[in-house]
Amino acid sequence: MWLADRLKVPVRRSKSAGPGLTSVRMETNAGPIVLDRPDGSLATLSIQGQPNRAVALKRRETSELIAEELRRLDPDDTYATALKFGLERLDEEAATTAPETLVDTVVETIVEDVAEAAEEKAVGSGPPGEGRRGEGPRLQARLEEGPGQEGGGQVSAPQLVVHRDKELMAEAAAARLITKIVDAQAARGSASIVLTGGRNGNGLLAALGSAPARDAVDWSRLDLWWGDERFLPEGDPERNVTQAREALLDRVPLDPARVHAMPASDGPYGGDVDAAAEAYAAELAAAAGPSDHGGCRPSTC
Repeated sequence: MWLADRLKVPVRRSKSAGPGLTSVRMETNAGPIVLDRPDGSLATLSIQGQPNRAVALKRRETSELIAEELRRLDPDDTYATALKFGLERLDEEAATTAPETLVDTVVETIVEDVAEAAEEKAVGSGPPGEGRRGEGPRLQARLEEGPGQEGGGQVSAPQLVVHRDKELMAEAAAARLITKIVDAQAARGSASIVLTGGRNGNGLLAALGSAPARDAVDWSRLDLWWGDERFLPEGDPERNVTQAREALLDRVPLDPARVHAMPASDGPYGGDVDAAAEAYAAELAAAAGPSDHGGCRPSTC
């Protein structure tokens, strides 16, 4: 229903031997796009005229999915839209199709999905406050935001999410970051992220390195920047870039030219921290585009 609604094209669902969804095929004017996952773990993305690409796409257990749902208690607008679209289609087809047939089809689909979920490992139960990892309390705050800065546009309302522990927080943040990176690379060809240090920052990088979907990122088309750094010699264990390399950077195929570390105290600017900061600011400004500054270049904003 969601695909039919968003793409405005007919969508056909057929059964397979599983597990779960095993393949998605989209017919386009340029040829078919196929995402095939026969074993529920590793998928193959096939696009006509391009080499096949392996994508880590492990099918998660019901307990993981429920835990994820419990971490998001806000309305699921995407699911609501899909349901509304399906109900509208029922209304449109009611004139030519027997109502009981349409209802049976929808109910059969729901029952199949529920039955399939029931076969997975169920979430354990226990006394209040002793839920399994990922089932702890959540706090979500919604803040009203006015118009964005110069250049127009609206700033999306921020959300504050409290996770049960720091490991779960890092895993959730890593999953969202991978999605954002993949979307940016698909839209613009490359992506840029700004890193920080500390236990949480390095924990996020470690979670990225062990995330099932990590191979979905084209690491060679990712630019890395730092929002802060300690002005210490290159390789010092207290430098954020050193800790980042240990947590993730040395484990993925990055393009070294796209790793934009802040200058070290034994670098080209010696002990002049102001000169080093000015040089990094100039590098950032040179890499920025108009969309990063509300429609104007940094020199004219």
